[in-house]
Amino acid sequence: MDTDASVPDRSVNKATCFPQLNDMRYPQADGVPRPARSLSSQSLAARRAKFAPPSAQSTLDSEATGPSSYFPSDRLPEHKFSTLFEILTLWKREQMMSDRDSGRYTKRSQHNMTMSFWKHYDGDMDIVLIFSGLFSAVNTAFITTMGPDDATTTDALLTQIITLMVMNSHGTPITDNYPLPVPSGYSNGQVWFQTLAYASLSFSLLAAFGAVLGKQWLRFYKLKRFGSGSLEDRGKSRQQKFDGLEAWHFDAVLQTFPVLLEISLLLFGISLSSYVWTQQRTITSIIIATTVLGFLFYSCTLFASLLSPFCPFQTPATLILRMTGAFMWAGSMFFKKNDKDLHTLGASFRSFLRGITTSISKLVQRLLNPKPSGDSRTESAILWVLATSTDPDDITTAASLIPTITWSSNSDITSHCQRLRDTFLACFDAEGRLRPSAGDRAVACGQALNHLCLTASLPIGDDSNTRTASRQLGIWRQWRGVILPRSFDQCKAFACQLSALSGRERVRCQADARTALRMMIAAAGDGFIGPDHDSIIWRGQFTWTGDCRTATDFDWLVDYLVSCSQDHTAMGDALLALSAMKGLGTRDRASAYLRALISAMESSSPRRLRYAALRAVSDSRLALANIDAIEDENIRHLLLTKISPALLTAICPARAAGCREEDEPDVHFNYWRDDAYLRFIMALTSNTEWCKRLVADRHIGYCISILNNLDEHSPAPFHLAAIFGRVRSSSPDAARAAFEAVTDDQFPSLVKSAWQAALDLKLYDEAECISAFPAIIECTEQKDIPAADLEDIRKNVGLVMEKLKRRKKCPEITSSIQDYYTRLTKT
Repeated sequence: MDTDASVPDRSVNKATCFPQLNDMRYPQADGVPRPARSLSSQSLAARRAKFAPPSAQSTLDSEATGPSSYFPSDRLPEHKFSTLFEILTLWKREQMMSDRDSGRYTKRSQHNMTMSFWKHYDGDMDIVLIFSGLFSAVNTAFITTMGPDDATTTDALLTQIITLMVMNSHGTPITDNYPLPVPSGYSNGQVWFQTLAYASLSFSLLAAFGAVLGKQWLRFYKLKRFGSGSLEDRGKSRQQKFDGLEAWHFDAVLQTFPVLLEISLLLFGISLSSYVWTQQRTITSIIIATTVLGFLFYSCTLFASLLSPFCPFQTPATLILRMTGAFMWAGSMFFKKNDKDLHTLGASFRSFLRGITTSISKLVQRLLNPKPSGDSRTESAILWVLATSTDPDDITTAASLIPTITWSSNSDITSHCQRLRDTFLACFDAEGRLRPSAGDRAVACGQALNHLCLTASLPIGDDSNTRTASRQLGIWRQWRGVILPRSFDQCKAFACQLSALSGRERVRCQADARTALRMMIAAAGDGFIGPDHDSIIWRGQFTWTGDCRTATDFDWLVDYLVSCSQDHTAMGDALLALSAMKGLGTRDRASAYLRALISAMESSSPRRLRYAALRAVSDSRLALANIDAIEDENIRHLLLTKISPALLTAICPARAAGCREEDEPDVHFNYWRDDAYLRFIMALTSNTEWCKRLVADRHIGYCISILNNLDEHSPAPFHLAAIFGRVRSSSPDAARAAFEAVTDDQFPSLVKSAWQAALDLKLYDEAECISAFPAIIECTEQKDIPAADLEDIRKNVGLVMEKLKRRKKCPEITSSIQDYYTRLTKT
């Protein structure tokens, strides 16, 4: 190497001291630079020498003549420079090889898979051809010996010839007639022998014919296996052909040809044994013993293969018998079901014919339209990846495609949902935190599962498969923090485009906005469940950690809610999303939002829409309770005159109308619905004006009716006691009537459960519940309570007081609870 080449130019800057990526070439064999598969130690040593810093001697020389400008003051040490060079070299090699070899590797893997499949079946067809050819020759040779015996006629002809020659030599005139013997013809036994033999020969030739056809089919498949186009198109084409093999039962058809040979061999053995039986019994015993032994051996192995699919004695006959048994079982179940439903055999037969007609119609349509749509091709490719691959990257790629296609009704995606769910859960650590490098994978798998819950209504389930409760909460909290902001922004982007679009583009954009909103609602639950599930309505979390949205950020969603007033599903989704606003929104849109809420709570609205509106107003209870802070008189009027009566309609339309429908599910107690309602009423009763309105609209009467279905382990007793206590303070006359309606048996249980719920559910940690304790005390003092129940109440009051003192919250309320505890102690 030229010594000048190893000395860098001193005029260059420090950035050029490092080897450039475009200058990194690998050893050349013919003058053309090519990337190498591996970097030898000699080449590394040479390159280290080329870019190495000056030697010790040159450094000393430079110190004598002046500072060297080869490296700046912050130059790298020699070992770090060598390590950096190796990293850059390997990185460059990976970049050069990955793009060039990815397509080659994919094509080679596809070629290997296809050739393995082709060689397997082509070898089977060769075996069938060779065996059928040899067996047909043997069979034909035996058939020629099984016909009528022509020796008698031949002997008679030879005798006549000899006689005539003798008479002619002696000059004796020929005057006698010598009739030929009549052939004996086929006996009954020979007819059956040859029938079986010819049947055996026919089955053998039919197997050979099928093998020839099979080789033609395989040859066509081999020539047309990839098609043309991009790598993605070729992959889809290959998957389409594999799906065709499965749909048309290609394997079962080819496996029938060896079965034909087995049948042919059995018929030949029976025919040969029967024929030899008429000739020689001793020889026949050997042939029959061999035939029976082979038949028994084959039957035993066939029976063993039918018992277990893991038996190594699997044959094509096993597959055919399994398919036949499955078909017969399905047919028997079909007729059994139709006989039970229709009670007549004729009706069952007609139903069966209709099924056959439908199948033929689908077959004709398939023949007339052999090319599937792009979605079906992508669908089959996704299913194949999920069924065969365990690579998380492959599963992530397949999952990212699931929301982009329309799934057919007969798709077998349900069996692969567990693979997606396991991959999703693997993106979180043992504490439920999202792994830093698994964000994209979690989003792809999570959105795919949400999409399947949304479109295919698949029962994927909630968090029942996770390990611990803490990990459950962490996983779904992290998941909502990732997916909810994305879904919110995506839906906002679609919704904001609606005003500028028209025609088909507007319809398409509206559908996209609707889908994005439903995906957001589905992601709010603790698990992968549908957006229409009750747990989403009442327990869905539509906010996330670090959520700093203001009322202005929800303006577009209010506009979308108003625009889709005819779409009840979209309105329900929008109301659930707006529950995160916890108020009426900005001043410009508060009136429109309030009117939409009132409209959604009408008795004619679907159950889900009414419940979504109840969830929205319940989450806004603190803002609505402070009605004195609302400056707009129109909004105040709507709240007081419309919201209060609409609440009862939202909860139970039949009860609000004064009637009871037998098919109305809302007439019964609903834990989560009534919890949201009671929380809302408890917050409103903190305002005197609201108290009067609630009493006038019969809400207190409905609260009393809940006492008949009270769940002592729910916060309902606490909320009811607070409501009754606050009404007692603001409307004594109405409260007196309410307490009179509460029986002497119900009241002790109510107040006792209220104080117990404050401890069990840790309501002393909630600000709105802490402010309700004076009302609970007011309610407790309204009626006489048995001494045993009063002692339990005293203990619970003392425990609540201690909890509040430790937390140093609301000293005035703590003081009032202490005073009440003192009064209970004295009594």
